[in-house]
Amino acid sequence: MREDDIDAEYSVDNVEQLTAAMDAENDQLRELADAIADTGVDVVFSHSSIEDRTAAYLAEHGILAFEDVDDDMTSAIAKSTGGKRTGKPDDVDDDELGHADSIRVEKHGDEDLVFIEGADEAQSVTVFVRGGTEHVVDELERAIEDALDVVSSAVETENVVPGAGAIETSIAGRVRDEAAGIEGRQQLAVEAFADAIEVLPRTLAENTGMDPIDALVDLRAANDDEEGSAGIISSGETGKIANPVEEGVIDPAAVKGEAVESATESATMIVRIDDVIAAE
Repeated sequence: MREDDIDAEYSVDNVEQLTAAMDAENDQLRELADAIADTGVDVVFSHSSIEDRTAAYLAEHGILAFEDVDDDMTSAIAKSTGGKRTGKPDDVDDDELGHADSIRVEKHGDEDLVFIEGADEAQSVTVFVRGGTEHVVDELERAIEDALDVVSSAVETENVVPGAGAIETSIAGRVRDEAAGIEGRQQLAVEAFADAIEVLPRTLAENTGMDPIDALVDLRAANDDEEGSAGIISSGETGKIANPVEEGVIDPAAVKGEAVESATESATMIVRIDDVIAAE
Protein backbone atom coordinates (compact mmCIF):
# COMPACT_ATOMS: atom_id res chain seq x y z
CA MET A 1 0.00 0.00 0.00
CA ARG A 2 1.22 3.50 -0.78
CA GLU A 3 -0.24 6.80 0.37
CA ASP A 4 1.02 10.22 -0.71
CA ASP A 5 2.32 12.50 2.04
CA ILE A 6 0.26 15.64 2.60
CA ASP A 7 1.42 18.68 4.55
CA ALA A 8 -1.43 20.41 6.37
CA GLU A 9 -1.46 23.60 8.46
CA TYR A 10 -4.11 24.74 10.93
CA SER A 11 -4.86 28.32 11.93
CA VAL A 12 -6.67 28.30 15.29
CA ASP A 13 -7.71 31.09 17.64
CA ASN A 14 -8.79 29.09 20.68
CA VAL A 15 -8.65 25.70 22.34
CA GLU A 16 -12.04 24.65 20.98
CA GLN A 17 -10.85 25.07 17.40
CA LEU A 18 -7.69 23.10 18.14
CA THR A 19 -9.72 20.31 19.73
CA ALA A 20 -12.09 20.25 16.78
CA ALA A 21 -9.18 20.08 14.33
CA MET A 22 -7.59 17.20 16.24
CA ASP A 23 -10.90 15.36 16.42
CA ALA A 24 -11.39 15.83 12.69
CA GLU A 25 -7.92 14.47 12.04
CA ASN A 26 -8.58 11.48 14.29
CA ASP A 27 -11.83 10.81 12.45
CA GLN A 28 -10.01 10.86 9.10
CA LEU A 29 -7.36 8.46 10.34
CA ARG A 30 -9.99 6.13 11.79
CA GLU A 31 -11.97 6.25 8.54
CA LEU A 32 -8.80 5.28 6.69
CA ALA A 33 -8.20 2.34 9.04
CA ASP A 34 -11.86 1.31 8.74
CA ALA A 35 -11.67 1.47 4.93
CA ILE A 36 -8.56 -0.74 4.95
CA ALA A 37 -10.26 -3.19 7.32
CA ASP A 38 -13.34 -3.33 5.08
CA THR A 39 -11.21 -4.72 2.25
CA GLY A 40 -10.64 -7.85 4.34
CA VAL A 41 -6.87 -7.58 4.62
CA ASP A 42 -5.00 -8.67 7.74
CA VAL A 43 -1.51 -7.40 6.78
CA VAL A 44 -0.52 -4.04 5.27
CA PHE A 45 2.85 -3.08 3.77
CA SER A 46 3.25 0.68 3.42
CA HIS A 47 5.85 2.43 1.30
CA SER A 48 5.71 5.47 3.58
CA SER A 49 5.52 5.95 7.34
CA ILE A 50 2.32 5.06 9.18
CA GLU A 51 1.02 7.52 11.75
CA ASP A 52 0.96 6.00 15.24
CA ARG A 53 -2.77 6.61 15.63
CA THR A 54 -3.46 4.91 12.30
CA ALA A 55 -1.36 1.94 13.34
CA ALA A 56 -3.34 1.75 16.59
CA TYR A 57 -6.64 1.83 14.73
CA LEU A 58 -5.42 -0.89 12.37
CA ALA A 59 -4.37 -2.97 15.37
CA GLU A 60 -7.91 -2.68 16.74
CA HIS A 61 -9.06 -4.45 13.57
CA GLY A 62 -6.38 -7.11 13.99
CA ILE A 63 -4.35 -5.78 11.06
CA LEU A 64 -0.55 -6.05 11.16
CA ALA A 65 1.09 -3.02 9.52
CA PHE A 66 4.67 -2.61 8.24
CA GLU A 67 5.90 0.88 7.40
CA ASP A 68 8.77 2.40 5.41
CA VAL A 69 9.09 -0.61 3.13
CA ASP A 70 11.32 0.42 0.21
CA ASP A 71 9.88 0.71 -3.27
CA ASP A 72 11.58 -2.36 -4.74
CA MET A 73 10.48 -4.51 -1.81
CA THR A 74 6.84 -3.43 -1.98
CA SER A 75 6.83 -4.23 -5.70
CA ALA A 76 8.37 -7.65 -5.01
CA ILE A 77 5.82 -8.40 -2.28
CA ALA A 78 2.94 -7.39 -4.54
CA LYS A 79 4.26 -9.52 -7.39
CA SER A 80 4.89 -12.62 -5.29
CA THR A 81 1.60 -12.50 -3.37
CA GLY A 82 -0.53 -11.59 -6.37
CA GLY A 83 -1.61 -8.27 -4.90
CA LYS A 84 -1.55 -4.76 -6.30
CA ARG A 85 -0.12 -1.54 -4.92
CA THR A 86 -2.62 1.19 -4.26
CA GLY A 87 -3.03 4.48 -2.44
CA LYS A 88 -6.83 4.30 -2.31
CA PRO A 89 -8.11 1.52 -0.06
CA ASP A 90 -11.72 2.36 -0.99
CA ASP A 91 -11.07 1.17 -4.54
CA VAL A 92 -9.51 -2.20 -3.62
CA ASP A 93 -11.34 -5.27 -4.91
CA ASP A 94 -10.95 -8.83 -3.66
CA ASP A 95 -9.00 -9.87 -6.75
CA GLU A 96 -6.43 -7.15 -6.00
CA LEU A 97 -5.51 -8.57 -2.60
CA GLY A 98 -2.42 -10.73 -2.24
CA HIS A 99 -2.20 -13.97 -0.28
CA ALA A 100 0.50 -15.79 1.66
CA ASP A 101 0.31 -18.80 3.96
CA SER A 102 2.27 -17.13 6.75
CA ILE A 103 3.95 -13.85 7.64
CA ARG A 104 6.18 -13.73 10.70
CA VAL A 105 8.82 -11.51 12.25
CA GLU A 106 12.10 -12.94 13.53
CA LYS A 107 14.92 -11.11 15.25
CA HIS A 108 18.41 -11.88 13.97
CA GLY A 109 21.19 -9.91 15.58
CA ASP A 110 20.07 -6.31 15.86
CA GLU A 111 17.52 -6.46 13.05
CA ASP A 112 13.90 -7.61 12.84
CA LEU A 113 13.29 -9.53 9.63
CA VAL A 114 9.93 -10.28 8.03
CA PHE A 115 9.45 -13.69 6.42
CA ILE A 116 6.65 -14.16 3.88
CA GLU A 117 6.03 -17.79 3.00
CA GLY A 118 3.60 -19.61 0.75
CA ALA A 119 2.81 -16.67 -1.55
CA ASP A 120 0.37 -17.54 -4.34
CA GLU A 121 2.27 -15.99 -7.25
CA ALA A 122 5.83 -16.49 -6.01
CA GLN A 123 8.23 -17.53 -8.77
CA SER A 124 11.39 -17.03 -6.77
CA VAL A 125 12.63 -17.49 -3.24
CA THR A 126 14.96 -15.66 -0.89
CA VAL A 127 17.90 -17.56 0.56
CA PHE A 128 18.68 -16.32 4.06
CA VAL A 129 22.41 -16.71 4.72
CA ARG A 130 24.01 -16.15 8.11
CA GLY A 131 27.59 -16.37 9.31
CA GLY A 132 29.81 -15.50 12.23
CA THR A 133 31.85 -13.02 10.18
CA GLU A 134 31.43 -11.05 6.98
CA HIS A 135 34.04 -13.25 5.32
CA VAL A 136 32.03 -16.39 6.13
CA VAL A 137 28.88 -14.82 4.72
CA ASP A 138 30.70 -13.85 1.53
CA GLU A 139 31.96 -17.42 1.12
CA LEU A 140 28.49 -18.85 1.68
CA GLU A 141 27.03 -16.42 -0.82
CA ARG A 142 29.67 -17.37 -3.39
CA ALA A 143 29.02 -21.09 -2.82
CA ILE A 144 25.27 -20.63 -3.28
CA GLU A 145 25.76 -18.61 -6.47
CA ASP A 146 28.08 -21.29 -7.87
CA ALA A 147 25.57 -24.00 -7.00
CA LEU A 148 22.74 -22.10 -8.71
CA ASP A 149 24.87 -21.59 -11.82
CA VAL A 150 25.63 -25.31 -11.96
CA VAL A 151 21.96 -26.26 -11.59
CA SER A 152 20.97 -23.72 -14.26
CA SER A 153 23.52 -25.19 -16.65
CA ALA A 154 22.21 -28.71 -16.05
CA VAL A 155 18.61 -27.62 -16.63
CA GLU A 156 19.43 -25.70 -19.82
CA THR A 157 21.57 -28.39 -21.45
CA GLU A 158 19.65 -31.37 -20.01
CA ASN A 159 22.93 -33.30 -19.95
CA VAL A 160 24.63 -34.55 -16.78
CA VAL A 161 27.46 -36.96 -15.98
CA PRO A 162 28.31 -38.96 -12.83
CA GLY A 163 30.09 -36.87 -10.22
CA ALA A 164 32.31 -37.75 -7.25
CA GLY A 165 35.38 -38.13 -9.47
CA ALA A 166 33.84 -40.91 -11.59
CA ILE A 167 34.05 -39.10 -14.91
CA GLU A 168 37.67 -38.03 -14.27
CA THR A 169 38.63 -41.63 -13.50
CA SER A 170 37.00 -42.81 -16.72
CA ILE A 171 38.71 -40.09 -18.78
CA ALA A 172 42.09 -40.89 -17.25
CA GLY A 173 41.61 -44.58 -18.05
CA ARG A 174 40.80 -43.83 -21.68
CA VAL A 175 43.81 -41.54 -21.96
CA ARG A 176 46.11 -44.23 -20.55
CA ASP A 177 44.71 -46.74 -23.03
CA GLU A 178 45.59 -44.39 -25.88
CA ALA A 179 49.02 -43.72 -24.38
CA ALA A 180 49.91 -47.42 -24.80
CA GLY A 181 49.86 -46.95 -28.57
CA ILE A 182 52.09 -43.85 -28.59
CA GLU A 183 55.84 -44.19 -28.99
CA GLY A 184 58.65 -42.08 -27.58
CA ARG A 185 58.55 -39.29 -25.05
CA GLN A 186 55.08 -38.28 -26.10
CA GLN A 187 53.77 -41.29 -24.23
CA LEU A 188 55.11 -39.82 -20.98
CA ALA A 189 53.28 -36.57 -21.64
CA VAL A 190 50.00 -38.40 -22.29
CA GLU A 191 50.36 -40.45 -19.12
CA ALA A 192 51.17 -37.30 -17.14
CA PHE A 193 47.99 -35.76 -18.52
CA ALA A 194 46.03 -38.75 -17.22
CA ASP A 195 47.65 -38.34 -13.81
CA ALA A 196 46.66 -34.67 -13.78
CA ILE A 197 43.04 -35.53 -14.51
CA GLU A 198 43.00 -37.89 -11.54
CA VAL A 199 43.93 -35.07 -9.16
CA LEU A 200 40.24 -34.46 -8.49
CA PRO A 201 39.35 -37.99 -7.25
CA ARG A 202 42.66 -38.07 -5.37
CA THR A 203 41.71 -34.84 -3.58
CA LEU A 204 38.23 -36.17 -2.83
CA ALA A 205 39.79 -39.26 -1.27
CA GLU A 206 42.08 -37.17 0.94
CA ASN A 207 39.23 -34.90 2.02
CA THR A 208 37.06 -37.87 3.05
CA GLY A 209 39.86 -39.43 5.10
CA MET A 210 40.67 -42.26 2.68
CA ASP A 211 44.16 -43.26 1.63
CA PRO A 212 44.48 -41.57 -1.78
CA ILE A 213 46.58 -44.32 -3.39
CA ASP A 214 44.35 -47.16 -2.23
CA ALA A 215 41.26 -45.18 -3.16
CA LEU A 216 42.50 -44.55 -6.72
CA VAL A 217 43.37 -48.24 -7.17
CA ASP A 218 39.92 -49.31 -5.95
CA LEU A 219 38.26 -46.59 -8.02
CA ARG A 220 40.00 -47.68 -11.23
CA ALA A 221 39.10 -51.31 -10.59
CA ALA A 222 35.47 -50.45 -9.90
CA ASN A 223 35.19 -48.41 -13.09
CA ASP A 224 36.74 -51.25 -15.10
CA ASP A 225 34.56 -53.96 -13.61
CA GLU A 226 31.16 -52.27 -13.44
CA GLU A 227 28.96 -51.33 -16.37
CA GLY A 228 28.07 -48.13 -14.62
CA SER A 229 30.50 -45.83 -12.87
CA ALA A 230 32.10 -45.50 -9.48
CA GLY A 231 33.08 -42.43 -7.47
CA ILE A 232 34.21 -41.41 -4.01
CA ILE A 233 31.23 -40.71 -1.79
CA SER A 234 31.55 -39.09 1.62
CA SER A 235 30.05 -41.33 4.29
CA GLY A 236 30.21 -40.14 7.88
CA GLU A 237 33.84 -39.54 8.86
CA THR A 238 35.26 -41.44 5.89
CA GLY A 239 34.54 -42.16 2.25
CA LYS A 240 33.43 -45.10 0.16
CA ILE A 241 33.52 -46.28 -3.44
CA ALA A 242 29.96 -46.25 -4.79
CA ASN A 243 27.85 -45.39 -7.80
CA PRO A 244 27.49 -41.58 -7.74
CA VAL A 245 24.26 -41.62 -9.75
CA GLU A 246 22.59 -43.87 -7.19
CA GLU A 247 23.92 -41.58 -4.45
CA GLY A 248 22.51 -38.50 -6.22
CA VAL A 249 25.91 -36.99 -7.06
CA ILE A 250 25.97 -35.65 -10.62
CA ASP A 251 27.63 -32.82 -12.54
CA PRO A 252 26.46 -30.85 -15.60
CA ALA A 253 28.17 -32.21 -18.71
CA ALA A 254 28.77 -28.68 -20.00
CA VAL A 255 30.61 -27.61 -16.85
CA LYS A 256 32.73 -30.75 -16.79
CA GLY A 257 33.59 -30.42 -20.47
CA GLU A 258 34.54 -26.77 -20.04
CA ALA A 259 36.79 -27.65 -17.09
CA VAL A 260 38.68 -30.32 -19.04
CA GLU A 261 38.99 -28.07 -22.09
CA SER A 262 40.26 -25.11 -20.07
CA ALA A 263 42.77 -27.28 -18.21
CA THR A 264 44.03 -28.72 -21.49
CA GLU A 265 44.48 -25.29 -23.03
CA SER A 266 46.37 -24.05 -19.95
CA ALA A 267 48.67 -27.06 -19.94
CA THR A 268 49.32 -26.69 -23.66
CA MET A 269 50.20 -23.02 -23.22
CA ILE A 270 52.65 -23.82 -20.43
CA VAL A 271 54.32 -26.52 -22.53
CA ARG A 272 54.77 -24.10 -25.41
CA ILE A 273 56.34 -21.53 -23.10
CA ASP A 274 58.75 -24.16 -21.77
CA ASP A 275 59.70 -25.04 -25.35
CA VAL A 276 60.53 -21.42 -26.07
CA ILE A 277 62.65 -21.09 -22.94
CA ALA A 278 64.47 -24.33 -23.68
CA ALA A 279 65.18 -23.15 -27.25
CA GLU A 280 66.89 -20.04 -25.93
